[in-house]
Amino acid sequence: MMLIVCLPVFIAAITLWRNKVERTPSRYLSAALVVTILSVMPQIIGFAGFYNVWPGLTFFPFSNDLWLGPLLYLHAYSLMTGAKLGWRRYLLVPGIIQTTYYSACFLFLGDYQAKWAYNDALHYPYIYPVETTLSVVFLFASLVFIWKLYGSYLAFLNTTQSTLADFDPVWIKRSVQISLLTALLFFLFEVLNATMGLSYVGGFPFLVAIMLCIAWLSIEAIWGLKESYPKPSYSKPSRDNDALAEEPSKPSQPSSLNGELIKQQVKQNAWYLQARFSLKDLSAKLGTNETYVSRAINQDLHKSFNDFINDLRVEHAQQLINQSLTQEVKLALYPLALDSGFNSKATFNRVFKQTTGITPSQYIKKSHIL
Repeated sequence: MMLIVCLPVFIAAITLWRNKVERTPSRYLSAALVVTILSVMPQIIGFAGFYNVWPGLTFFPFSNDLWLGPLLYLHAYSLMTGAKLGWRRYLLVPGIIQTTYYSACFLFLGDYQAKWAYNDALHYPYIYPVETTLSVVFLFASLVFIWKLYGSYLAFLNTTQSTLADFDPVWIKRSVQISLLTALLFFLFEVLNATMGLSYVGGFPFLVAIMLCIAWLSIEAIWGLKESYPKPSYSKPSRDNDALAEEPSKPSQPSSLNGELIKQQVKQNAWYLQARFSLKDLSAKLGTNETYVSRAINQDLHKSFNDFINDLRVEHAQQLINQSLTQEVKLALYPLALDSGFNSKATFNRVFKQTTGITPSQYIKKSHIL
């Protein structure tokens, strides 16, 4: 059963490692998945009777939990910032120490009797509790920082991209939620293991639940890493959206630049119909910088760049729907989405409902009635 549950995680790890899109974050996540598989290997081989045949497998470096939190954080950091790791690379040091420790114990302690004696005298009463505590602390700390990164990334997308719904790494949010559940199950398992001495059979349901959660996470990741994500370094507005609203206009800003003029230019040239239209693209077309354009949209139109462009797209879709009703032409939603500047039907449905309060299908039915 456990082997079957681990199989999709293993396949996902290989798929992510070979992924050519967002290679660095994909490989960090792939490594994290390998760590989770290794962590349940003692249960898998224990049920298969490996320890009875080869008792010397004690202390084989299956336990690598100190890698998990840092690898997940580095995955999110490299995906959503694209920046150099700097000091963050040292977050992997505890994992390296842990793996080195288990490898040394496995190779140099002697036969299984010497290993069991060392386990009873030193490892289990002193090292194991510290190791478990650090693993949980590292994982929870990583999830907190990942959540902060996710919030900052959404703010960046909202300010500089017209495709927030496409590039929103919602699977990372779900991954955090799954990881929290996984961490709670892991913590409960470790507490019960320390107090009650769970056998393989007793801990089996916990581990199956954990691996099912991770299998779900890995599938979400594969679907989410099919294209490159915009990075803040690619487009550098000097302030976020809220700061731009509060900061007075600088004297160097062109006096003719205002939100209404920008809106007129965007509508006249139908720039909003470009699927990947960004603040950087608009600034280049207007011959000014992103800070001024973002400030003008925010202050004069009271919208973020994402909302500004998508409102125009939804308005265009409504016009196409009304024209089709007048001409008695039946519209399919997918072509309608593409013709309105959206990349997918799902994104079109979501943005249309956020803007109008109803889905495109409901809008069409309502227009038919009227």
